[in-house]
Amino acid sequence: MNLDQARQLARTLLYEGYILWPYHPKALKNNPSTRFQFGVLMPKSNEHSLHYETSSTFSYLFFIAPHTSTLEIWLRFLQLQKRIVEEKRDGDYLPVEKLFFSNKWFVSWDEAIEHELFYSFSLEQLKNNQEIFLEVPGKTQIEDYPFGRILRQTETLKAHIKLNCTEKESITVFSIQLENTNQSRNASEAYSRELLLKRAFLSTHFIFKLQPGQFISQQDPPPFLQPLIHSFNFQGGLWPILLSNNLVIASPIIIEDYPQIAPESQGDDFDSTEIEELLALSTLGLSTEEKELAEATDPKVQQIFKRWNESQLDSLVRLHGVIRKMRRIPENPLKSITIEQKTLSIGQQVKLHPKGRADIADMFYKEKIALVEEIRQDEDGKIHIGVILVDDPASELLQWQGRFYYFSPEEIEPL
Repeated sequence: MNLDQARQLARTLLYEGYILWPYHPKALKNNPSTRFQFGVLMPKSNEHSLHYETSSTFSYLFFIAPHTSTLEIWLRFLQLQKRIVEEKRDGDYLPVEKLFFSNKWFVSWDEAIEHELFYSFSLEQLKNNQEIFLEVPGKTQIEDYPFGRILRQTETLKAHIKLNCTEKESITVFSIQLENTNQSRNASEAYSRELLLKRAFLSTHFIFKLQPGQFISQQDPPPFLQPLIHSFNFQGGLWPILLSNNLVIASPIIIEDYPQIAPESQGDDFDSTEIEELLALSTLGLSTEEKELAEATDPKVQQIFKRWNESQLDSLVRLHGVIRKMRRIPENPLKSITIEQKTLSIGQQVKLHPKGRADIADMFYKEKIALVEEIRQDEDGKIHIGVILVDDPASELLQWQGRFYYFSPEEIEPL
């Protein structure tokens, strides 16, 4: 994976949960109490009402590299931007949730501005503990309309980054910590997630590129490095994901090493845990008024609706029933096994003793006499004995269909 592909993956993580179906602000899952669930760094506060969202995050990286190597770092995050629709009444401007003017909806909404900041350090520099103080200035923009105006406002963001490299057992351990240094202004703000989000870092993550050098996977480290790597605390909020030998993304969302965006995906839906085909069909099912309101909420929703319209239904076929890997499992049924020094063969009668409370129906099979129809061994080496009940009126039908009840050898008593 190259840097451009890494950015594409990072963008998917960056906007996860940004706006969810049905894509308008009145939907419960799009209100401030539930939006922006990943990588949120809140302003520092002495209050404890929102202690589950911290003001800092950190991560460790492990790699092998010469002392002359350079570590390139991209910090990526979203900044909340309030979009307030104001209606002009009696010479004054009054905020409104939505307003219909000239056959078009205007909606108040919390937008997001995407930021990417670049830093580069040699490993020699990082051994001496580096610090970065960053500031993203707030701003206000005003758009005038015949009905009033639209205000777009952001607040200043401030942060402190600490970086360090040390040598451990012939490998380099790199640590990075990012802290939101904004302070909550008062107790009322500290208890309001909606107010705190205005001065929070959202969907915070890093991309790292090592030149030259090789990163070590933390999901599947070499056996000789496992004790060392597992001795570090990884509860910092950012999980390192290997993209290539010299490229890593530290993400608040844990995914496997060497991830790829599905080639069948048609674009961003901001809901990677959902079935894309289902989202497309649900989007097509929205009423005209719902679509108009959603499109007025955010330009990114307009892109979704443009992608999913009735003239492009054929593209849904690409999303349906994709199988990534398939391999043939050899048919190798066993003819007999030994249970408690007794040979059990196909066609033999047994008494059932269900254990483990695996199914409520087990109580009906207890002490029943059954006939062994097949004996199979799964990929993990476990034995499964398929039987039909001797006194079951449907036994001939089940036998013809090959539908058996399966029990482990511990639940079978040969007769």
